[in-house]
Amino acid sequence: MSAELVISGIDEELAALRALPDALDKEGETAVRATTELTASQLKTSYPSAELKDGVRTRYLQGVPGVEVGRVESLDEHANLWEFGTQDRQTAQGWKRGRSPEHRQQGLVPLAIRNRRRMVERLVKVVQGIGFEVTGDGTSE
Repeated sequence: MSAELVISGIDEELAALRALPDALDKEGETAVRATTELTASQLKTSYPSAELKDGVRTRYLQGVPGVEVGRVESLDEHANLWEFGTQDRQTAQGWKRGRSPEHRQQGLVPLAIRNRRRMVERLVKVVQGIGFEVTGDGTSE
């Protein structure tokens, strides 16, 4: 008694698997850098003062081999106050100084979330272009 197992399409699947790291490496680095720079640029556009704009920095870190991480940082000490606002304030003498409004929708966090979602969509297209099926929405962390 003899048995034979035939798997059709395995050569194509192996070729797609071999192409995946190179494609993701190149496109992934490009996508991370483009998304990081776009987020920094949008944040600078949102900020009302030169001091806030001058505090925006980008950094790139190597995660695990082949994975690049882009960071946008807002280093000005007033950035948090601009983005999240303040409560009603008053001086020690009781003079009311009001509150500073929040700008959450124009701040770093919503810009980063929106741009990261677009970057994931871009990378999903790369993986699909190689021949893989992608399920899920890419938002789980």
